[in-house]
Amino acid sequence: MNGADIDAQNTGKALTGVANAAKAVQQAWSGGQQAIGASQGQVGKGPMGQAFMSVYTPAVQEAGAVEQAMTAGAGQLVSAGNDAITQYIQTDAQLRTTFDGLRQGGVN
Repeated sequence: MNGADIDAQNTGKALTGVANAAKAVQQAWSGGQQAIGASQGQVGKGPMGQAFMSVYTPAVQEAGAVEQAMTAGAGQLVSAGNDAITQYIQTDAQLRTTFDGLRQGGVN
């Protein structure tokens, strides 16, 4: 591959892989949040628990923010990649038609 060549089929497969990975991260984090939520009423009542929660809660919030940013970025990448594939295929077809017309008109 050189220049602006795109292997549309393999690029599409790679983008599907990115989308699937982002979905898996979302599902895993959702399950993690459920487990965290279920335990929050049981932890943090005593002095040691409160000290633990003062570190644990911000870390959980940060992990959630990272998950959201990562999966949003993956979604943007997949969308832009799919748009690029579509535009590449359309442009390639248009140029092929143009070149075929020029050849048929005697221009080589």
